[in-house]
Amino acid sequence: MKICFSSLAKIHCVMAIFLAQFFGFLVVSSANSQDCTTEARCHVQLDTGIDMAYTDAGPKDGKPIVFVHGLTDNLYMWSLVTEKITALDPAFRLVSIDLRGHGESSMPSGKDCPNAPQTCFTAKLYAEDLHDFLGKMGIEGAFVVGQSMGSIVAQQIALDYPQDVAGIVLVATSGNVGGNPVLKWLTDDILLGSWKPALAKKGMDTPEALWSALPADADPQALQWMKDNWVGDRFAPADFIDKMSELTAKIRVGTFFGATKGLDQYNNLTRLENLKVPAFLLWGVQDAIFEFDRDQVPIIAALTKAASDGHTKAVWKQYGVSPAPASGGPTDVGHSVAWELPEQTALDIVSFIRTGQPTPDLYRIAEREGGKFEIVTEKGKAHIKRFD
Repeated sequence: MKICFSSLAKIHCVMAIFLAQFFGFLVVSSANSQDCTTEARCHVQLDTGIDMAYTDAGPKDGKPIVFVHGLTDNLYMWSLVTEKITALDPAFRLVSIDLRGHGESSMPSGKDCPNAPQTCFTAKLYAEDLHDFLGKMGIEGAFVVGQSMGSIVAQQIALDYPQDVAGIVLVATSGNVGGNPVLKWLTDDILLGSWKPALAKKGMDTPEALWSALPADADPQALQWMKDNWVGDRFAPADFIDKMSELTAKIRVGTFFGATKGLDQYNNLTRLENLKVPAFLLWGVQDAIFEFDRDQVPIIAALTKAASDGHTKAVWKQYGVSPAPASGGPTDVGHSVAWELPEQTALDIVSFIRTGQPTPDLYRIAEREGGKFEIVTEKGKAHIKRFD
């Protein structure tokens, strides 16, 4: 703050302060006047150093639901679900974010990030970003909804900052990701086995070059690879998959390395035994990333203990009925639940927020002739486990 001594200096000082406040007001007003309800994201500068991109739809005094995307995804992944929730109840405030290094949010700026990218993409750092974001946005008592890696972030903020959270929805989740075979495949076969050598042949072999490279720098067919091997989903709308693939192909290689390795370090099973906020877990029967025995059984056990000790109430629900076939493509609900069954996911999220329980209905995918499929609802036949 300026200190004013002489009369003339006082006049100049008062004018300077007025102008600073006036133009500062204009900047804030301009930011607040932006349309943050669509894919044209708004941005907020966090104290953690991240410029976070987000969308914010619905009444500002509505019950807030904050959506967190998965590994190398972005906030667009929740667009199908948020559209359905708005149709069900337009009174909710629906906020979706791009995590650090994803979508339009900035890369972490730590000087050691290129050399050790996993240290800049930990669950703890994601939760710190989200905590700061909620504070800056004035959002209290949020329901945090995450899919896959987003569910890990939801767990982490509920454990580290329970005062921020009214409840969490964990779609396709795990309490211990270490040693996950899909992450190992992505790291060993794609990132280290293919992309890194290809970049080295172009002279992009320094940590800084890897950090800032794009997938297309390593593989000219990266976009098609995204559609065929990473983002693609036979049950999701084709135009949705096309756009998700295009957006994912814009993610920096540094994020692929850092976020994948950082996720591989996550194990909060012990801490989840003391979870203190309500939780709803949603799992697809053919989830090939977070499987039943390896991932669902341990987290169910942790939350059963948390509930029996009186810390929380939790509920787990399964989508689909058919186990994955020994060969061929998926035939029922898999890992990307929110893309495959967005309307049903929306129904269960809203039901959980309103009642503490999902709907009692079973949702599954049934194959029909000619490779077609349909979504089937069986009233009152859901596979549900309750812990309270």
